[in-house]
Amino acid sequence: MVTLNFKNSTGRALTLCIELWASEEEIPDGSEFTLHYPPPTDRPDSTLIELEDDRLVVWCAGETYEIDIDGERIIT
Repeated sequence: MVTLNFKNSTGRALTLCIELWASEEEIPDGSEFTLHYPPPTDRPDSTLIELEDDRLVVWCAGETYEIDIDGERIIT
């Protein structure tokens, strides 16, 4: 399982967008969040993270994923 930890210290809320699912969650300023996903087994992990103004877009290479925001699991 791959685990990526982030903290929003931008001074404003961010929208977290997980692609290819087009899933969106609001990440308040000061919040911490964690993305968990199984790495691909048949190719290199090509996960890409992109900041666009007030959006953080994660192009997740896993077949599934889970998100925790401030320690609370978000159902995906």
